[in-house]
Amino acid sequence: MAQNALGSDTAPKTARGASTRERLLRAAESVFAEHGYSGTRIADIVHAAGVSHGNFYRHFQNKDDVFVAVLEPLLDELVEPFVRALAEGSDVLDSMVRVNTDFFATYSRHRRLFPLLREAAAVNPDFTAMWLRMRDRFIGRIGAWLEEIGAAPPGAAAEPQLLALALGAMTEQLAYIQIGPSGTGPSGVTDERPRRPGTPGVVDAL
Repeated sequence: MAQNALGSDTAPKTARGASTRERLLRAAESVFAEHGYSGTRIADIVHAAGVSHGNFYRHFQNKDDVFVAVLEPLLDELVEPFVRALAEGSDVLDSMVRVNTDFFATYSRHRRLFPLLREAAAVNPDFTAMWLRMRDRFIGRIGAWLEEIGAAPPGAAAEPQLLALALGAMTEQLAYIQIGPSGTGPSGVTDERPRRPGTPGVVDAL
């Protein structure tokens, strides 16, 4: 489970409590998706879940707390590919392809949550910090991999971290255009990528 400064991590002590919390989470995700982060009220969530306000506050402190809980599967899935790649010590290019492929798959599974997180980050400093931590982790790791494979030799016009920032922006925008609004999953995404002989470049890394 993702650990966030915003969210509480108190687990329900009974099966009934766990069931109520799950109902609230399902309702919250649906209401957030319908009304957006700013437009969602706790009253909307408890109405959709069919529980009382008192039950809501037994499990969550406020709207931000339940929003973090809704985001937890997404946050966990974004971190896991990097952890797995580093643990396996795979070839750098293979790791980059797998991480980016996993990102598209994660975006597809959580296509309703990504726009919500961006909306929340635009209006709430705590979620801004969360978004920047996510982005910086991705950019930092990709930049290190690009440097390792020599995608930007010393003296090149673009340094590895700048290339990683550009690639991250391209990847996110591609996911938004191809997956987000259309509601369709990623198609034609495969782990097979052609590689040119010699020093790999940025295109090969993707």
